[in-house]
Amino acid sequence: ISRADAWEYAVAIEGWWRGFVASNGEDATAFWTISKQASDMYFCTNHVEDFIEIKIALEALGLIQPGEDMTEETRRAVEMEIETWEFIITMASHDGDSNDENLGNIRWVNRSTSEWQFGGGRDEEGGRNRDPNIIDVATVRGQDSKPGRTQEEMLNYDLPYAQKRFENLLNACVLEATFSKDISPPDITPFYRGKFGHSRWWVLQHSPASFWTLITDESDIEHVEFRWRPEGETEWTVTGMGHIIEDYWIADIDPAVLESATPAVELVDGTMGRPFQAEVYARDEFGNEGRSEFLTFAVAEDRPAYDDSINIQPGDVFITYDGTFVLMPDTTLSDDYGIFDIKVTPLPEVGTPSVDLRNIRSSMDYLGVGRRIDVFGRSFTDTSLVTRLDNSMIVALHYPTYLQSRRLDEQQIGLFRYNDLTERWIGMYGSVNDWGNAVRVEVFEPGTFGLFADSRLSYDSGKGLSGVIVEPNPFSPNGDGLYDETRINFFLSRAIDWITIEIYDIAGEAVRTIRWQEGLTSLSRNEVFIDWDGTDDNGNFVPYGIYILRIEARFKVAPNIERENIAVVVIR
Repeated sequence: ISRADAWEYAVAIEGWWRGFVASNGEDATAFWTISKQASDMYFCTNHVEDFIEIKIALEALGLIQPGEDMTEETRRAVEMEIETWEFIITMASHDGDSNDENLGNIRWVNRSTSEWQFGGGRDEEGGRNRDPNIIDVATVRGQDSKPGRTQEEMLNYDLPYAQKRFENLLNACVLEATFSKDISPPDITPFYRGKFGHSRWWVLQHSPASFWTLITDESDIEHVEFRWRPEGETEWTVTGMGHIIEDYWIADIDPAVLESATPAVELVDGTMGRPFQAEVYARDEFGNEGRSEFLTFAVAEDRPAYDDSINIQPGDVFITYDGTFVLMPDTTLSDDYGIFDIKVTPLPEVGTPSVDLRNIRSSMDYLGVGRRIDVFGRSFTDTSLVTRLDNSMIVALHYPTYLQSRRLDEQQIGLFRYNDLTERWIGMYGSVNDWGNAVRVEVFEPGTFGLFADSRLSYDSGKGLSGVIVEPNPFSPNGDGLYDETRINFFLSRAIDWITIEIYDIAGEAVRTIRWQEGLTSLSRNEVFIDWDGTDDNGNFVPYGIYILRIEARFKVAPNIERENIAVVVIR
């Protein structure tokens, strides 16, 4: 369904299942409300006159309150509201295996079964490009809205637009009831940092010169450039910008290149810096182009050892001069602090402090990106170092485009956290964004983080679920603060609705079920914190031994269910 037609309610009717579904504003089945109550809906097939009659209670649609009288004024108000609604109706062959999880289950046109098979379609790349067997589709636009594309345009998966979506690991075909085309240019806020735009830019020690900006648009951004030149020159140097996270884009330049481009001069404030001019260019998927204001800025000659920010509120974003991204949790629950200070220090490979590379695995290759992230909680009376948050924060480490890492399979890059007590790097792994050169992960504990290429992070792009890895393994849930939990990580090549993890002992007895009931759309390794603390479903610690983890993923497109198994060892 197109972005302009994000749905609120749906009705599914087939031979074995029927239901009324409310999306509740979410794109994952775990959040949907499904009703099969006769009071909410009425379906009837009229085989004589060849039509299907569908009636939905106005109360279920939120148009009137339960028990409210239907006066003439209310009726007219309801009719006027419904006239603004948009409808998409499809007819497709069903699969017969129908339940509340698959909502009737649509068969693919090339499925190898004879019942209700209409033929056609392709079946390549492990089934990812199977065509839904839509026999017919009709759309109704809302009042004062322009109609969307024709049926032929929406369902033709050979059109350039559909092929481009497929290449980006998205569903090729998109249904729409309303014409939606972005005609406005991207909105560019260069050198954006919180509420302040900077005319001075710093390059941190042991870091690239990273220039980032905030870009918003009604549609997807397709291409962004950072154009720069020393002040007084006429020729532009063009550096591509990557989509690092959310609405942030970043360009990396080797500090040595900046130093050779122009000498340092004394600035108006008496400090030394290198003056430059720049602009940011962006183009969205509809070809709309935008340019930032003309920028005159100076790169300070002094390279700070760290970057910090104060008064960070819950839910705030902090992005540093080297492209490190920290998103604080929306709520702190039982944390004693209402606001935070964050300090990010890039670490060299030698010196004090530095990145400890003495005990890394032979499969690991350090990419030169090590960051110490310290979080300080502030209350009315004091400021204290936070060692663990009640709710997780999002951390993304950025690796510059000009480093050797660009020659690697970037999906085998993982984010690791250093354990000071054991002097070991523990894999957090995370979701790799190879467009913005960033690895994003969910963490509860600040500390020292680094990026490593790891050959153990294998995966199979032809499968929806692959590359399952558990870290640490073995682990020891004994409450001593060392390896008390293990993180479960996997690679996804398609968007999912939920993940279920079943844990069995060596005798085959089920001891624990973990369910992740939120949809994941990042097509890489999962960033979410799915962990096992070594307890069973009753909250008791399991005996030491070998356990089998069975990971099951429910995908939004077929094949809908895929499973992987992995062993984990519990020690004391």
